[in-house]
Amino acid sequence: MSDTVRRLPWGAERHIRSTFTIDPTSSLDPTIKPGEYALNVLLNQFFITAETRIADVCSESKQHIPLNQCLRRGDDVNFDQLLDVIQAISEHSLPSLVRITFEWFRHHINDDQLKLRATKSTTTASGFRDNDWLEERRQLTVHFIFCLILIDVLKQLSFHPGFDISNIEDQAFKWFRCNEKFNDMTSTQPNQLNYQTICDLYAEVVGVLAQSRFLSVKRRFMLELNNLRKEPASPSVNGNIINLNTGMRFFRVKMTPVEHFEACFQFLLDLANYFLEVRERDIKNSLANLFVEILLPVAAVVKLEMNIPIVRNFVDLLYSHVFDLCSKNKHRLVMFPLMTCLLCISQRQVFFTNWNKFMLLCLGNLRGEAKLARISLESLYRLVWVYMVRFKGENVKTTNQHLTCIVNSLFPKSFKALTPKDIPLHIFVKIIHFISQEKLDFAMKDIIFDLLSVGRCRNLNPERMNVGLRAFLVIADSLAQNEEEPMMPLQNVTFPSGHTLRPRRTCTKMISDSIVKEIGLQNYYEPIRKTFDTILKMLDTQVGRCLLVTRPDNANKDTDDLLSGDRKPKIDLLRTCIATLPRLLPLGTSQEELIEMLARLTIHMDHELAVQAFQSLQYFVIELPEWRKSVFRGFTNFIIREVTDQLMFLSDTGKTTLDRSMRFLLQLLQQWKHVLINSTNKQNTGANNQLSLSQQTDMETLAMAEGFGIIALCQTHHSRRKYSVMILREVKNIAIASKCLQPNQVCLIDILDAAVPTVIEKITPSLTLQEKANLLCNSTGDLSWLVDRSSMWDAQEETKTMPISSDVNVTTNVLQSTTSLVTLNPNQSTVSPLINTSSTNITPTPSLAIIPQALQNQPSQSQLSLSLPNSLLQSSNNLLLSTQTMAATNSNASTATLASTTTQNTTNNNNLSNSLTSNELNARFDMWTECLAELFVYKNILKCQLTRIEAWRMVFFRLTQLFPYVDPNSQTTEIRSSFVFRNTDILKKTNEKEYNLNLWKNYLICACCLTLSGTEKLQQFNVDTSVYQETHQDSSKFYTPASNTAVSLFRIVVNLLRCETSDMREIVIRGLGRTNPEAFKDLLEDLTVHIKDVMEIKQDKVRRMRKRDYMRLRLIRIFELLADREVFRYCYANETDLKHPSYQLYHEYLQSALNYLDLENEKDSDLIQQIRQYFAQFVYKFINQVPRMLLRFRFVESIYLSYKNLDQIRESLIPPQIRYSLFELFRKWSGNLNIMPVFASPSHIREQQIKAEPCSELELIAIRACAATLCCGTIKDEWFQKTVVPWLDQFMAAHETCQLSVTTLYQLLELHGKTTNTMVVEWVIDRCYTKSVRFSDRCFTALAKVFIEVASDYPCDLPSVLILTLTNVGSPRMHVHELALRLMVVLCKGHLSESQPTTSQQSNGISSSDDVAYIISLASNYSKSQMMLSEYLARRRPDLTMAMFSEITTRILTANSSSRGTLFMILLPWIHSIELVDASLPRCVNGHDVTLNEEQGNAFLQGTGWGSVQSTELVLNNLFYLTATFSSEHATELELLWNALTGTWLHNLKVILRYMLIMITLSPCELLPYAKKIILYMCKNHEERLLNELLNELQITESLNISLERTDTLPFYRFNNSTPTFFINNTSTTQSSGTNSVRKTSNMNEHRGVLHTKRHDSGEDNLQQDNISYLSTNHKMRTLSQNSLSASFNEKLTADTDKG
Repeated sequence: MSDTVRRLPWGAERHIRSTFTIDPTSSLDPTIKPGEYALNVLLNQFFITAETRIADVCSESKQHIPLNQCLRRGDDVNFDQLLDVIQAISEHSLPSLVRITFEWFRHHINDDQLKLRATKSTTTASGFRDNDWLEERRQLTVHFIFCLILIDVLKQLSFHPGFDISNIEDQAFKWFRCNEKFNDMTSTQPNQLNYQTICDLYAEVVGVLAQSRFLSVKRRFMLELNNLRKEPASPSVNGNIINLNTGMRFFRVKMTPVEHFEACFQFLLDLANYFLEVRERDIKNSLANLFVEILLPVAAVVKLEMNIPIVRNFVDLLYSHVFDLCSKNKHRLVMFPLMTCLLCISQRQVFFTNWNKFMLLCLGNLRGEAKLARISLESLYRLVWVYMVRFKGENVKTTNQHLTCIVNSLFPKSFKALTPKDIPLHIFVKIIHFISQEKLDFAMKDIIFDLLSVGRCRNLNPERMNVGLRAFLVIADSLAQNEEEPMMPLQNVTFPSGHTLRPRRTCTKMISDSIVKEIGLQNYYEPIRKTFDTILKMLDTQVGRCLLVTRPDNANKDTDDLLSGDRKPKIDLLRTCIATLPRLLPLGTSQEELIEMLARLTIHMDHELAVQAFQSLQYFVIELPEWRKSVFRGFTNFIIREVTDQLMFLSDTGKTTLDRSMRFLLQLLQQWKHVLINSTNKQNTGANNQLSLSQQTDMETLAMAEGFGIIALCQTHHSRRKYSVMILREVKNIAIASKCLQPNQVCLIDILDAAVPTVIEKITPSLTLQEKANLLCNSTGDLSWLVDRSSMWDAQEETKTMPISSDVNVTTNVLQSTTSLVTLNPNQSTVSPLINTSSTNITPTPSLAIIPQALQNQPSQSQLSLSLPNSLLQSSNNLLLSTQTMAATNSNASTATLASTTTQNTTNNNNLSNSLTSNELNARFDMWTECLAELFVYKNILKCQLTRIEAWRMVFFRLTQLFPYVDPNSQTTEIRSSFVFRNTDILKKTNEKEYNLNLWKNYLICACCLTLSGTEKLQQFNVDTSVYQETHQDSSKFYTPASNTAVSLFRIVVNLLRCETSDMREIVIRGLGRTNPEAFKDLLEDLTVHIKDVMEIKQDKVRRMRKRDYMRLRLIRIFELLADREVFRYCYANETDLKHPSYQLYHEYLQSALNYLDLENEKDSDLIQQIRQYFAQFVYKFINQVPRMLLRFRFVESIYLSYKNLDQIRESLIPPQIRYSLFELFRKWSGNLNIMPVFASPSHIREQQIKAEPCSELELIAIRACAATLCCGTIKDEWFQKTVVPWLDQFMAAHETCQLSVTTLYQLLELHGKTTNTMVVEWVIDRCYTKSVRFSDRCFTALAKVFIEVASDYPCDLPSVLILTLTNVGSPRMHVHELALRLMVVLCKGHLSESQPTTSQQSNGISSSDDVAYIISLASNYSKSQMMLSEYLARRRPDLTMAMFSEITTRILTANSSSRGTLFMILLPWIHSIELVDASLPRCVNGHDVTLNEEQGNAFLQGTGWGSVQSTELVLNNLFYLTATFSSEHATELELLWNALTGTWLHNLKVILRYMLIMITLSPCELLPYAKKIILYMCKNHEERLLNELLNELQITESLNISLERTDTLPFYRFNNSTPTFFINNTSTTQSSGTNSVRKTSNMNEHRGVLHTKRHDSGEDNLQQDNISYLSTNHKMRTLSQNSLSASFNEKLTADTDKG
């Protein structure tokens, strides 16, 4: 077949596939009509599909399947639809369809091929070849499809009255005669059944033809019959006659019009005459069967009687003859149905006269042969229908006599069974139903009450009770629905073409008290309900409880044997009883008992009964809303109690019992959802009064369903977890549909879906690289995705192993270390793998997931598949990653280091794995258990308290139920109890043990996450605590504690810490480490004994000391896990909690641990190493679980908002003395960072050494612990300088501590932000200038984050921060540049906008928003932003000029070479605002200097500049010293500075020259070269002015006019003019430069400014500047550090003077 493109007549194009011979498109006429085209396309598609069906039927897989099964309706929907379309089109195109169908048929079949089978029929079976019968099968398939087309097409024959059907008749009747050739075939022939099927199909074709062309069919039939009668009698002729009669069995009498009816009966009358004439028994029987097939539908539609002469003639003709034949044995089986049909179509009087005799004949045969008894009973119940339904009986006496006779024969009172036996019970039910139409009281009291033994039910009569109960329900349903009279029972006729006629099914309706009164059954309803209750209880005892799948007695027994024998009728009765629910409710059984029984029957060994019980539960949910809570609570409670986890080891059926129960629960929830959706638009407004009650009920029920979903998540089978997810989603759908969610309520599935990204983040380090890549592609997965991924993890665990050592050994998993902390995040805690804690002198038992011995000897797989340690998978605080740029940078860095981390892990692991001993166990890392622990963290379970309570009850029950099978102290795990008897070939004992242990592990994790501290908190939720009590008789052997609280849980679990099984100890450690905060204090009470034991440090026996060390390790691991879950954060959230005795116990424990570890510091055993590692991790997490500023979780805001100061809470976590001791201890463990003195070698060499020596696992953990300890409280100044500063210098420079160092420094700055001690911030600023690029970047990042994220008014020296920010604005590292710009924005908003200077030309009208806009505009051009911003600030805030000058010149001396040049350039704009003042020199006109602004534009200020006598000394001294020190390296920068100072005010040059003369006079040899350099600098731009000033100086010849005086300040001498022309009162013009605004009067002489130098007397300045924000910190350290330049210069000049 190929596709061709055809253009349709109306212009469109279509791809049409050509077929074998008929290609309607090959000669497509352009003028073809759309109808013709559609017909061609339809037939083309149909025949192509037919060819496909033929090939499929003849395929090897279906060669031996009968054709009626291969080609039945419904198997191929496309084929069926094509047939339906052909039937619809045949109304208009029947001739064409029939013609084309015959052409297709003749293409496959011809007469010669039909003769082939006749010749081969004479051959032996052994000579029959496969190809021959396969070819026959293909031909028969063509006949089958041909008949299907004719049957559908000929139904529309009435629309084509002139159509000739002779060819169809020929084909059909020819097949009847042709079949004579195959009558001798044996039953062993492959196609014998198929030939009979084709005969039936042609008979159906004839029946369809007779509906519209009856006369033609009759004529052809009679012709064929007469021809056969003329032939000599022979078996073949008789067979053809029988086949011909059978061919008419689908003929149906047309009831209207009367002419057609009479014509049909005339045909039957002709056949009746032939029936009387024929002597052959087979032919007579075939005719009798034909009469029954035709007359039975006629009798069913007659409502009164058939008073038609031809019908009377027909009955009269056959009645006597047929009645006589009924007494003959060889004709009884055939004549009984015919006699019944004759009576049913007879007149009323004829029926009443003759039916009694035939009834007695039928009753007499009920105890005879089974087949005859069945036929007699069917005849009887049709006669009863005619007698009671059509004719309404006779008089009361006669009717009662007949009915009593029938009832006594069918239901003999002395028999427990029915008569006849082994008959379908629906026949008896219909007889009772027919009787009840006119004799309701008789049917109820005399029949049903007797069958049910009402009032005397002591023993079970299953069959009788089954009939009575079903009859009552049928009668009640019929009356309740006001049904019409019941139809006469007909046989279920299945046509060979697939069309089936089934009796109409009646819909059932609930039977309530009101309905019973309406239908008149109130007198019978209550007794039947009582009897029904008794029957149910007896059946539950006898065939209910004893045949459950959970019964150990039923294990390894054949189900058929258990359900057969005497139990079979009882089981049938139980099915009927269950099917009646909830239409008929037992009287005397409560809701809970009834639901429990139905739930129990869902795991019955009889599958049909189990399904029926579940359907009844569904009906309760759908029909009875008030029962829904009982249904879900009862069914869920039943699954928890009865459907145990050990069923899979009981029998093959038990393996799927739990899955089936979960599926049932899911379907119940789905039904509930559909009911709510359907009833949304039909809500009654009168139900508003009960809305709150309905909502409360729904929420309690839904909470229980969600609780069961949590239990299902704990299962080890992936399919059960999927059921859990579907259950949780259906609960959400129900909650939405019912609108029962309160504004503050949320569904569990939403909580878990939201938690999945966090779970993925936690488990990612434990995955392979391929799995990590998959996670990155699906980072937004939900719980369904996570459950699907868990199936892959389960599959990988079959082959992936991981070594686990004892308590003494550090496990491979823990020892996997990374040499970089770049990607660490302190807010992320990863999955900790299983770590065995068994001692070396104890033989370890199999681990959590037992690995076959063959796998134990194999080496561990790639380290990529092993999990990374928990301690090294946490990065720095997310508070430091607030900026988008930084976050992106760190994310890229994390991605880039993923592959390198793997290599580093492998290297470190190889170095440390040598410590592992040979006592290793192979265990799998259970990823799903860790997912459960992360899903049910405390913040999640707090959002759904009702669900949590229900889940806790369930999981605790399952935990204690399973505990005997995993208890290492009992023999249950070794000596199997009777509950788990099973075949040895199902599972091995080790597999069962592994399964129980893994499942119990999940239960324990979940229980510890959900456990409740006590029952006082449950009262507000109205939770029924008794629903989990043991009621089942098989549950007595399970361990059940007295109360379901955390105390009971810990009493079971805590003692297992000392068990000898390593797996159990590991499970207990990991479980207790997940305890939620509410139950933590209960846990601590149980651990108190163990804690006090390990607190004892005394000499004892070696073995006892070793055991104590093991317990120390286990306890510290538990505490480390609890700290990882932030348990202490909730338990000790305020000062009251911190004073609790339990917290004091923690302090004592910390102190004892310190003492122990300090004593054992010299030891280096593996056990001590583990204790050190976990102790350091614990301290780190214990401290960091209390947030500094931001509350990370909204649900704890109410807790923390009640406390005034979070810092006080954090500082009170650990007493200062213990904190200092902890830091000293961890510092000793920190490896390369354990260096107290300042670097002995240069910093870059030391950094290279540190980088070349990667840190070990313990060292990295100790570094983090040191950092956390520092951030736990404020630090004393002395201890900071002595101990912390050396450690911080190396810590910040270390390559491994990138993010961690920034985090630590950030927290230190934040912690000391509200104190008067500025040692930390001053140390940070100093290191930004003096250390390497990496060091300084980290320091600046931390400092900038404090200002940006914590407080813009952070106490500090504003000029210091401004200079540092300006320095980093020009950084070539983009993230530093952007961070500096952000900091500058913050400073502008918080500080620079506080004052508006009035002397700046550009500052008038500028607001802080303009400052921010200008700074933001510099972000795109960081190469120029530094100078532009410095100039902008110099113009904006000239009042900071001297402070900025002092700070910059101080930092130049200590800064490294890369920063020094930047500082020179930043200083340049500030020089333009400085005016030099010397009182000994004359001023210009009007008392002030003349600026060069108007000529050159160099000065930023108008009129008077910024300066004073003291500031002049500071500026000139510092610039001269910088020139003398750095003239060779920064000549250009210095030249710019001197020229800028000279080019602003005219008087500045004179002051500079006078200063130079003094300096040269003091030390001409040393200072003259530098003075010359300065003169040369100034000559380049101001040579004329400089020469003029020098000439003026030379003109002064009188030495008496100028005298040299000694001063106390540098340069210690000055010229004194004896006749000064100017006098400057500095005291009157001095003002504070730190005020928010600069005061200037109209007299510019009054403004000179106060000295802004760090050599100035601090006492007076402090008094004047108390209100200055940036000078509010302690000035002691600032004065010492910033006076270094003047001190150096002072020393140098003193030395030169002395030398001179």
